[in-house]
Amino acid sequence: MEISESILEEVRIFTGAVALGTVFAWLYDWNLILRRVFPHDELARMMEDGLFWLCVSLCSVNILFRWNRGVLQIFIILGALLGILLYKKSISCVYIKIMSNITQYVVVYIKRVTYIVLKPLTLLKKPVKSGVSATNRLVKISYHNVKNTLTTGIKRFTITLCKHKAKDALYQEQGCKSGEYDGRKKEKADA
Repeated sequence: MEISESILEEVRIFTGAVALGTVFAWLYDWNLILRRVFPHDELARMMEDGLFWLCVSLCSVNILFRWNRGVLQIFIILGALLGILLYKKSISCVYIKIMSNITQYVVVYIKRVTYIVLKPLTLLKKPVKSGVSATNRLVKISYHNVKNTLTTGIKRFTITLCKHKAKDALYQEQGCKSGEYDGRKKEKADA
């Protein structure tokens, strides 16, 4: 008894669909594991689920076009559902518990290693912070010194300018050229 080539092709596609359903369920379990390790709020979970099912649907359509030239047959859907069901009923719960614990330990280990590596940097934080504070104080003091010096200089310059203007006005009033004024008032000649 010989099996026709088309039936063998459908069995191959069905087996692939069962495997694909198993892979999808396994990937969703990783989504659940990550939720246990890193708790999310409701909106984040909805976005994760939406993104997951979008990727699953795009992957399913791509595989359907490769395997069966885009023809959707009921045995493909049943095969994927059978794969999901077999995986969920057999090892899913145990796998999620074990991998959640392992992932939690890995995350804790990474946090500890990161703490150990970054601890010397936190010890340097206080001297650096005090150095920065001292530098800031010096900058503020220097700024105020420069500001006061410039303000004083500007005031002296303004006063000097005013004195020169007053002298020039006095020169003009007395009819002297600048430099000839000897500080005495010129007496007005009565004619």
